[in-house]
Amino acid sequence: MSRAFFRQLFDAPAEIAIAQGRVVLSALSLVGIWIDPTEPPAFAFHVQSTLLFYALYALTVLTVLHWRVIHPVGGNVIHTVDIIVVASLLFLSDGFSSPFLVFFTFVLLAASLRWDWQGIAATTAILTLLAAAMGVIEFSLTQQRFDLNDSIIRIAYLVVTATLLAYASAHREHERGRLAKLAQWPAATPAKDRSVPMGETLAQAVSVLAAHRALAIWDKGKGNRKVALWHRGHCDIFDFPGDGPVACELADQTFSCTLPDLKSLNLMHRRASSANALDANFLAQFQIGEFASAPFKGTVAQGRLFLLENIRPSDDHLLITRIVADRVGVEIDRQIFLEEAAEKAAADERASIMRDLHDGLLQNLTAARAQLELLTSDDKYEKTRVETIRGLLRTEQLRLRQFIDEAGAAAPEMVELASLSSWTDEIANFWGCEVELVVEPDGALITRQVVNQLTLLIAEAVANAVRHGQAKRVRACLCYKNDQMQVEIMDDGRGFPHRAKVRIPEPIQSEELPRSLHQRIANLQGQFQVWTCDLGTRLQFEFPA
Repeated sequence: MSRAFFRQLFDAPAEIAIAQGRVVLSALSLVGIWIDPTEPPAFAFHVQSTLLFYALYALTVLTVLHWRVIHPVGGNVIHTVDIIVVASLLFLSDGFSSPFLVFFTFVLLAASLRWDWQGIAATTAILTLLAAAMGVIEFSLTQQRFDLNDSIIRIAYLVVTATLLAYASAHREHERGRLAKLAQWPAATPAKDRSVPMGETLAQAVSVLAAHRALAIWDKGKGNRKVALWHRGHCDIFDFPGDGPVACELADQTFSCTLPDLKSLNLMHRRASSANALDANFLAQFQIGEFASAPFKGTVAQGRLFLLENIRPSDDHLLITRIVADRVGVEIDRQIFLEEAAEKAAADERASIMRDLHDGLLQNLTAARAQLELLTSDDKYEKTRVETIRGLLRTEQLRLRQFIDEAGAAAPEMVELASLSSWTDEIANFWGCEVELVVEPDGALITRQVVNQLTLLIAEAVANAVRHGQAKRVRACLCYKNDQMQVEIMDDGRGFPHRAKVRIPEPIQSEELPRSLHQRIANLQGQFQVWTCDLGTRLQFEFPA
């Protein structure tokens, strides 16, 4: 038989399979009782008539099903007819000793294909009550000895059969629900915070497998191993030093464990030993007891998913775990691609902006400076003003060129933090004030990008102090410690207008902070605080460097 035949067979509605089974069962039963009639002989004709009716009925139902799909109400009617026929055949033959007891199993199987476990339980209860009632009626009419042990064994067989079928039906419904959740897996939403889409992915994994926590560990192939831990609606992502937590012989295995001491593992493919399956430090760090785990290997990232707590040690649970792990791997790949695409787009945009600055503003500054150099004057004051403007243009040219070079550099350029002292001298000259720079520690090296940000921060702070606070002296203290840049800028001006109290520094609320400085620090993911009084203003910045 071809594969297409089997596909059509299993894709057909369950009612057609039931109808085909009904035709075969009734036809062969009819042939059997014609060859060897049932007991008692007085009811043999009635049994044959009932079976003949049932066979014709089965053929009619099968014919109708080939023309149209039966409505659910019609399925209930068909099931009711099956129950009545089974009860009649048992009553007309030897009751629980009748060969027609197999029809009881057929009706239960039909119920399991049509409905869930509630339908099977209801069918079992109805058939059992009918059979018991018929047994009582038969005993009262014939006054024959009632074979108690035979009846108990047969009833037990029927109840156990119904229970197993109910379990199979409930299990099927449970698996359908899990597969439906897999099919409805939401696409992770791009976000600046990468824990958001990862949290959505792990939350769906927990929902599908009814676990309590989820942990994903992956490597992008550059030795940069990451861990995402989801628990109670919150996801944390952090670096994971060292090698993978799973032993090499289990690297490609899907397995679960419900024992804290890991003495035994339930493996999907039983090829590996459970000895030293997981790193003990890893288990202790994340408080892992029972778990199900499966590997995933995407285009970029490869790693392993752990579903923690409320784990079921069944083979189908491991299969679903493997499918969920593959889905998590796809989402991690997708997020990595989105991040790389965003970074590339941002880099291309920066390159375009820097190119425009180089070809436009920088060239205009160069031309303006060249024109100033052609100016001649005998007035000492005018010469000083021209030299100041020249210096200002030269400084802006230098800073703009540094921005452009930094944006196009393959690796960040490292410079000494103390190199800012020459630039602060020029700022002091431009604004006609004294600017003192204190750097800690001596010889600290930071990236050119951070230096550029510091020049903009200090320039804005000095400009505000002179223009709005009429300051004459500004002191900037820079401290680089634990990859954090701490900046404190103090001036001797008159403080913020309408907020500077006499000799009592008062903190400034966030909505009143200098807008430009506040936004720049926010973009650097830092913190910004300001205190002011009539003796001056103190600004404090802190941001990762």
